[in-house]
Amino acid sequence: MVDSMRPSDRPQVRSSGVIVFRKQPQLSFLLMKHANRWDLPKGHVDPGESDIECALRELDEETGIQRDDIKLDLSAIVDFPERWHINRW
Repeated sequence: MVDSMRPSDRPQVRSSGVIVFRKQPQLSFLLMKHANRWDLPKGHVDPGESDIECALRELDEETGIQRDDIKLDLSAIVDFPERWHINRW
């Protein structure tokens, strides 16, 4: 149903996530393997929750990595102001 709606009629959904890097033993970043794709830990922002709170909550829920386990670099925040939509053929 939502895929057939015009972009302006779709409900506004905000998502947030993190990219987790490690330097040792070699520079790498965290991807989670799903049945048919690889993805970053992320999810929808709950009402009253900030983007950072959401990203850290999702990181903990999806990986078990907690806020105190990482060094958060807030200088690398990226915000996409318009909703991205992927057409499914």
